[in-house]
Amino acid sequence: GNSLLDAAKLGAREVAWPITTSTLTTLVAFGPMLFWPGVVGDFMFYLPLTLIVTLSSSLFVALVINPVIASKFMKLEEKIKKPETFIGKIFHPFNLLYVYFSEKILPNTIDRYQKFLEAGLGAERNPEQKIHWRNWTGLLSVFLLIIITSILLAIPSVPNPIVLSVSVIAGVGVIKIFTNIRLKILAGTILALIIIIDIYSEFGHGVEFFPTTDPERIYINVESPTGTNIDMSNKIAKQIEQRLEPFLDADVKEYVANVGSSNNPFSGGAGGSPNVSTITVQFIDYNDRIKPSSITADEIRDAVAGIAGADIEVKKEENGPPVGAPINIEIIGDDFTTLGSIAEKVKQEIINLDGVVDLKDDFDSGRPEVRVEIDREKAALYSMNTAMIANSIRTAINGFEASKYRINEEEYDITVRLKKEQRESVDLLKNMRITYNDKQGKIQSVPLISVADVNYDKGPGSIRRKDLKRVVTITGNVDAAFNQNEVLGRVMAQLEDFNLPPDYRIEFTGQNEEQAKASAFLGNAFMIAFFGIFLILVIQFNSLSQPLMIMLAVLISLLGVFVGLIVFAMPFGIIMTGIGVISLAGVVVNNNIVLIDYMNILRKRGMPVKDAVINAGTRRFRPVTLTAITTILGLIPLTFGFGFDVYSFSFE
Repeated sequence: GNSLLDAAKLGAREVAWPITTSTLTTLVAFGPMLFWPGVVGDFMFYLPLTLIVTLSSSLFVALVINPVIASKFMKLEEKIKKPETFIGKIFHPFNLLYVYFSEKILPNTIDRYQKFLEAGLGAERNPEQKIHWRNWTGLLSVFLLIIITSILLAIPSVPNPIVLSVSVIAGVGVIKIFTNIRLKILAGTILALIIIIDIYSEFGHGVEFFPTTDPERIYINVESPTGTNIDMSNKIAKQIEQRLEPFLDADVKEYVANVGSSNNPFSGGAGGSPNVSTITVQFIDYNDRIKPSSITADEIRDAVAGIAGADIEVKKEENGPPVGAPINIEIIGDDFTTLGSIAEKVKQEIINLDGVVDLKDDFDSGRPEVRVEIDREKAALYSMNTAMIANSIRTAINGFEASKYRINEEEYDITVRLKKEQRESVDLLKNMRITYNDKQGKIQSVPLISVADVNYDKGPGSIRRKDLKRVVTITGNVDAAFNQNEVLGRVMAQLEDFNLPPDYRIEFTGQNEEQAKASAFLGNAFMIAFFGIFLILVIQFNSLSQPLMIMLAVLISLLGVFVGLIVFAMPFGIIMTGIGVISLAGVVVNNNIVLIDYMNILRKRGMPVKDAVINAGTRRFRPVTLTAITTILGLIPLTFGFGFDVYSFSFE
């Protein structure tokens, strides 16, 4: 019987604190992620920032804008009349659907939910009645079952599937021990959570750092030995292009070769070297592909393998933060040659492990060169010095500017040096005669071989350091059919007993290092969010027991997380699943705040506990359920990868 203005005021006043607290708990859950360090933090920074700004704005709209609009334009529900206007006729089917939902489906659903609550709550226990001995036995059995199951799962000789099967049967028996229906539901839920987590650990798909998707393009990185000229790199690139031609008839749209450049940000400055090349392979649109591009990438890897004179890596386009290769092993020590030898042995240890592909190292044995070592004693006998010999060799190879040739205003250098075939022949270089004036002023001509040794050798290549220590890095990718963390685990186990010289060590970095940092940060962020939410709830309810119940609900909600991962056969993602769990905590807390706050209101009005729980559940069923449904419907396009193209007005 209130007016629109009074109804808007009363409604906003009743829900103001609950929705404010709900929003604050979600902001506290995502707030710590603003301080995510490292490259992953830079990549994920905009997610919590956008969510915090959006939720803060939605709170303002809910408390200020919506009550104003409702006080002016809100109408009471009334029976749908026959439409008279054209617009009314268009929306009439939707109005009928709404009436059917609100008058038929929703009341029946709420009635069923009320009966479920009444059955689940059971009869109220008399405070003076003693707790039945079976309930104490049941609680003790729950803890013993959890401990025994954990111990048996840790014993390798006991098959885990048998342990889990026995645990499920024993859990059903333990639940039947209880005489209190509430304890049965609570114990059953806790046991279900523990067993589902154990089942996922046994039969799940492992853990991943960032979700893997079918790439839009791949990069074929080619690296030849240091000193390879660009002509040879171009020949190798053409061989790879010839092997890619059959794929143009399938899922490959085009490919582009860049000879003499690399797109690897971890290549240590080799982006402009003549011995490296990159071939970019672009796939056709996702909907037009015959098979997943990850399978095509594996086929391309097999097709381009075996080309002599080059290390070839087929790398997928990175959709996430650049964290390095899935397999990234750093060998650290003092002697660079020893590091190269260790790197070769390590590669031989792990090259045949399942799932390991594109294994290579960045050890640079040196650039091929012709070395001239001057014999100072022989040079002195001929009245020669090292500078005189070096200048003669430099002039013969590089030449010297003899004069300039001028045409109009343009000048051209005239450079004098040996012919190309003489410069490229070591034998002719040895017999090259050095002409000079001796101490008496006489002109002398001495063969280079008389005063120097000329031979082939390797000059120093690139030497990489980390924290002032020399390091050689072994990198590798993981086949698309394998889980990256599982393959890395096998690599680490294989190298666990690897014999290293004194003062040399092996470190697993790259994606593994970033994953450990991200896991540690998300764990800390979850604990900060957990205690922050708990503090806000204590302030809201002025109680400790009610916030503890809400926190218990957050832990129980993980049951749905692992069931979903099992049903959709998905690995647990450190980044995405971790953020999803934090988001889930916010949603669960919001729903519980709305329910418990209304229960407290009913209790203050003198309603018994059981009746307050049932009434709060049925009265808040509609907003809580509709909020969850709208969120699910909004996430379905993102989950299954389809949407509406506003340019072509079509669904994709």
